[in-house]
Amino acid sequence: MNKRTGVAWLAAAWMLLGAVLLLVSGSGVPSRAAVQVEKVMVDPVDLTVSEPSGTDLFTVTLTSEPTVMVYVDLSTSNMQCSVSPASLELDATNWAAGAIATVSAVDDAIADGTQICRVFTEKSRSEDPNFHLLSVRDVKVTVYDDDVQDIVV
Repeated sequence: MNKRTGVAWLAAAWMLLGAVLLLVSGSGVPSRAAVQVEKVMVDPVDLTVSEPSGTDLFTVTLTSEPTVMVYVDLSTSNMQCSVSPASLELDATNWAAGAIATVSAVDDAIADGTQICRVFTEKSRSEDPNFHLLSVRDVKVTVYDDDVQDIVV
């Protein structure tokens, strides 16, 4: 390949990368989020639990070893489910295997049918700049009701 062909090839590759970033970001300006690689993983992101006492688990892992502790705080969107613990901790000993959270159905004694509850995952916190303030996927929880609607005749 001569110098002129190499420059033309490089220019074409650069234009292609710009077009991909434009499609991914949805704007004319490539965004950092469009090229950010997910470093904090959640699996699974869809759970099912049933009243009165059903539970399920999800795991949060990191894609590489952190230099210091990484925290991910958890909360729920409503009173249909609960999550424990309230904060997950990942460090050099568990970053690959992950930290496990337990989601439980909350028995409300109300015949309200199947409900959706979300486990909100706050942005990660860490003094390691590779893992500080990263977005983490939320978990959707389908909660099946065990109560039956009374029929009045």
